[in-house]
Amino acid sequence: MNTSTGRTYTLPARHDFGPARDLATGRRIGPGQRPKLRPGTTLVLYRGA
Repeated sequence: MNTSTGRTYTLPARHDFGPARDLATGRRIGPGQRPKLRPGTTLVLYRGA
């Protein structure tokens, strides 16, 4: 959750986390990716099949 009004955060890459799906957009996040979290947004990842 990014509650700032003007800062974007880049999350760290977690290779051991495995692939996940962003529940809000349906976008797949790969194990080595570093998603960006824009101001006022929340990222919820689903790791299930």
